Amino acid sequence: MMNVKLYTISEVAKILRVSRQTVYNWVKSGKIRVVRLPNGFIRITEDELKRILNMDLSDEESEQ
Repeated sequence: MMNVKLYTISEVAKILRVSRQTVYNWVKSGKIRVVRLPNGFIRITEDELKRILNMDLSDEESEQ
């Protein structure tokens, strides 16, 4: 079994410099893919974090 680095919503929020609620909203809307643990908690993989670091998730929210 491979060892995959998993991040909490709080950790991802700090890295992206946004609020936890913003990350949670992106998860709920499908912009960020998550892994659901057996205890029900959600985590974001390192690969997914790298993917979202290379895109601007705020594009749709900043339309004027």
